[in-house]
Amino acid sequence: MPLPALLAIAEPMTTFTDFALAALGFYWGGKLLAGRGRRVRAVRAWGLAFLALALGALLGGVTHGFGPGLGETARTGLWKATVFSIGAVSYWALTGMARTLLAGAAWKLVRAAALVKLLAYWAWMAGHDEFRYVILDYAPSLLLAAVAGLWLWRRRGRPAGAWIAAGVLVSFAGAGVQLSGFALHPQLNHNDLYHVIQMAGLYLLYRGAEGLEDDTIEG
Repeated sequence: MPLPALLAIAEPMTTFTDFALAALGFYWGGKLLAGRGRRVRAVRAWGLAFLALALGALLGGVTHGFGPGLGETARTGLWKATVFSIGAVSYWALTGMARTLLAGAAWKLVRAAALVKLLAYWAWMAGHDEFRYVILDYAPSLLLAAVAGLWLWRRRGRPAGAWIAAGVLVSFAGAGVQLSGFALHPQLNHNDLYHVIQMAGLYLLYRGAEGLEDDTIEG
């Protein structure tokens, strides 16, 4: 493949917004892991969720921007790695919120169920490429995270829960835009808008994640 063709950016705005989302994910995820994530499992899980999202966004940006200049095998490998990474986001988000509500055997059961869900998703995506399956996978996990966040806020008086719920709401709005195909401009399509909205949602989730605590009730 000639070098000019390899370096040409096929979808500049989609690539840029994907890379910007990745940068924010790596930054905030790193802050969570380097801060309270060292001693709070719930925060650590969300830090890993941010890193998984960042990796997925980075790989997605490479796919959108430089995929046409790559071979079929490379494009397929990049896209599979992208959707697999995003699947890990729902796993870590779900287990992170579960750890704020549960401990002991109950926590371990939820973690095991989340792992089974992740493995089933990976198996499905090994034979499918449509992005809608990515959204359909993480939507239930984010919905549960929002419900848990609202419960933490209303029943335990933890503001972090409200931030989490708000972040999920914004993320769902972004997913709705992506699925609708709505575009503000030929150079600002549904994928670009999805990434921009996700950046706002990611900030809200970060604010919530940094304030989480592990549940300590074993019974």
